[in-house]
Amino acid sequence: MSNRDALRLGVLAAMVCVSTATAQIVLYTVDVGDSPNALAVDTIDHTVYVSCEGCDSVYVLDATARSPEEAVVARLRVGDYPVDVAWNPVDNTMWVVNKEINSPTGSVTVIDAGNDSVIATVGVGAAPTRAVWTSAGNKLYTLEYQTVTAVDCSTNLVVGTIEIPDRRWGFTDMVYHPSTDRLYLVTKSLGQLGELHVVDCTIDQIVRTVGLAFGPVKICYAPSENRMFAVCNRGYMNVIDCATDSVIGWVQIEEDPAAVIWSTSPVNRIWVACGWGHAVQYMRADLLELEGCVETPGMNPGALLYNPNTTEVFAVSELTHQIIVIDARIPRIVDTLDLAPLSHGPHALALYQRLNRVYVANYWDRDPGTVTVLTDFVGIDDSPGRRSLLPSQAVPNPVGPGSRVVLQASGFEPMRATLVDVTGRAVYESGLGQDGGMIAPEEPGVYFYTVTDGRSTSSGKLTVR
Repeated sequence: MSNRDALRLGVLAAMVCVSTATAQIVLYTVDVGDSPNALAVDTIDHTVYVSCEGCDSVYVLDATARSPEEAVVARLRVGDYPVDVAWNPVDNTMWVVNKEINSPTGSVTVIDAGNDSVIATVGVGAAPTRAVWTSAGNKLYTLEYQTVTAVDCSTNLVVGTIEIPDRRWGFTDMVYHPSTDRLYLVTKSLGQLGELHVVDCTIDQIVRTVGLAFGPVKICYAPSENRMFAVCNRGYMNVIDCATDSVIGWVQIEEDPAAVIWSTSPVNRIWVACGWGHAVQYMRADLLELEGCVETPGMNPGALLYNPNTTEVFAVSELTHQIIVIDARIPRIVDTLDLAPLSHGPHALALYQRLNRVYVANYWDRDPGTVTVLTDFVGIDDSPGRRSLLPSQAVPNPVGPGSRVVLQASGFEPMRATLVDVTGRAVYESGLGQDGGMIAPEEPGVYFYTVTDGRSTSSGKLTVR
């Protein structure tokens, strides 16, 4: 056994002993390529894709693997400097955004997720930083500094380019509104106010521009209230009503926010990681005032992730190599996981909801890079009823739109169900009939359900055709 392997076993054993008292267990740490920086989950093939900018590759991990030796199933060469990964569940393809730092234009590598093979490369704007897939038109949008490129996923062809009206400004983030098929873009310029641009994805044009407080850096969508929340680098959060596409309020937050997310109902909160502070701040999505803050033990909380099965928020602290876990209902910290000395610089998070596994890309690790795999569950101390992942099924599956479907679980009789779509939007949260029945959504697509009887929980996938 090598010194590195011995260190790994010792650290994992210590982390398991500490974590089991609360709600998280480190399953294992798997070696990948240099500088892993982004993650995407394929729930059809039960895999996780990891982009590694230091080796121009994407690693494919088996999301059901029980050990690091079983985890890596493929390594695919992509373009130069991959920075983001997005999954298209309609075509079951993975889209890897390549910054192409030695080229005047960027690219997107298209991967058939069913057999892990590269099927196309699409040229996009200069230095792209991220991608968003839109369900209504089956398009992929890549975010560049002053442009957004639209790609038709059925043909792998560029079908539109969206430019900022004032070329002095630069795009910083974007989010998709699935009900209206609109893209919300935020721009900023140092020393100036920011703007929100609303794009109609059917014509790929900006249809409305709204002024924001200072320069926004991140934006998220809360479907429960039909609101957008844009956080700014001078300590303000803009609240936008999507029905009118207008700012309805500003909330004072700490400076230099690094991330903002929405936690689904019944928690229904907005969470902001304060990049240069020691806190994660939160507020109710239906109000216009800050509710409170959770002081974090590590500096610079960054990426955030919400697990609706356990109602917990995960925050990374890149400088101190920690994962902070917050009970979103209270809120309070329930666990802090120290990844060093095995892994360094946690940078991105992804959730494989079927097994409640959280994947952490550790950006600072090189030769090799690493991904930490956590199991997240509600422990005895966190809930009166300990949750479990028991076998479940939906009958029939696939099912027709608006048809009756029965959700069954081995070992208990489900009394309540939550159904979310591929964007994470809750489309059903209610009780079930005596036979476990409910009415399927009217809109065709892939949905993920969780059923519970108050003590036990199970989850699965439902396809509506």
